[in-house]
This record gives sequence, C-alpha cells and structure tokens, in this order.
Amino acid sequence: MRTKITRALLAGSLAVGIAAAGAAGASATVLFQDKDYKGAVYGADSNSDLRKVGWSKKASSVKNYGYTVTFWTGANYTGNGLRTSSDISDLRKYKNFLNGTWNDRIMSYRRG
Repeated sequence: MRTKITRALLAGSLAVGIAAAGAAGASATVLFQDKDYKGAVYGADSNSDLRKVGWSKKASSVKNYGYTVTFWTGANYTGNGLRTSSDISDLRKYKNFLNGTWNDRIMSYRRG
C-alpha cells in the first residue's frame, strides 16, 4: 500500500513539474538565475522592469523562444543594451562594457 501511495505522489509531482515547465516555455522571455537554464525562474510575455518583481541583476541565462528582446543594464530600458532573438545559456560569455559580462547585469528588457 505504501508503495502505491509513494508512486502516486511521485507521478503527481512529476505532472506538476511538467505543467510548470510548459507554462514557462509559453512566455516570450524566461530568465534563469543560474547558467544552462537552471535555478529560479522568472518569465513574462511583455516588457519588464525587473526591479518591480525582485529580479534585477539576477539572470545568468535566458530563453527568448524566437522573440527579439533587448536587455538593458539600467532600469526603465536605459544603460547598455543587448539585442538578441537567441537563447543564451551562459550570460558570462557575452561581453558588456568595461570588460564585464552580462551575467547578473540585466535590470529591464523590452520585447520587439
């Protein structure tokens, strides 16, 4: 009996995880706290000032799902910009100003 309950709980947890991943995939832009699309996730299908949602300077990888997005180092779409329609698995590989990288630098983004 205990084995059946454990299997049922595991199956239910797996279904919830798959549904959550699908919901994130439907967003135009998904930010991940760690490289290789891992860690905490924030997704939105429109423009976003990340300070307002507690995600300022936290992204280490991003998925755009084919949308063109401009990421900004400043709030309200200011500062240096990175425009891409590609997914980026490791923002440390993208150079920013003064020999820095885009890792943990994104404060806002705009789609289109």
